[in-house]
Amino acid sequence: MRRGSTGTPGSCGAGIALQKRIIVNETTAVRDIAALYARTPLETLKLWQQFHVADQAAPYLSKAFVDSRFDYTKVLSGVSELRPRWKRGLTLVDGSLGELVGETYSAQYFPASAKAKMEALVANLKLAMGDRIRANGWMAPSHQAGGAREARQDGRHGRLSRQMARLFGAEDRPRRPLRQCEAQQPV
Repeated sequence: MRRGSTGTPGSCGAGIALQKRIIVNETTAVRDIAALYARTPLETLKLWQQFHVADQAAPYLSKAFVDSRFDYTKVLSGVSELRPRWKRGLTLVDGSLGELVGETYSAQYFPASAKAKMEALVANLKLAMGDRIRANGWMAPSHQAGGAREARQDGRHGRLSRQMARLFGAEDRPRRPLRQCEAQQPV
């Protein structure tokens, strides 16, 4: 990263605020990669970038691109047959919109009474987990107390997944709307 830069590539998409300073622990890797780029001819870097752009876009282009990419990667991946296009499309949509579809489905088909039942079930599971932790003979008392306390905590602090916390209303903070990234200085 260039000295004085205020952001990182992809930091907006990751929800990371712009930074004035970033600490990099792997200083030798960054130094060595920078040296590799410095001694590589610009034409080679352009060709390398063109290959990667085409390779990453290939699944979304015509059949010739898809087949060519598959022929290139099948030896490395061990996959002998390309999945049908509809299955690849379904995987793409599920990976991109799966959580939103799940939220919409839950809002429409998961009534408040079902939510209340699930919250009661989760509360009972937490109590049972606490009882089991406290009954462990092999666990030190300090660890038992910490484990039982963690089992009692709600989704904001415990180990419930983010999706479960949203589904059961355990997440207090409002969802941040999608927005366009602020202009960032080039790296």
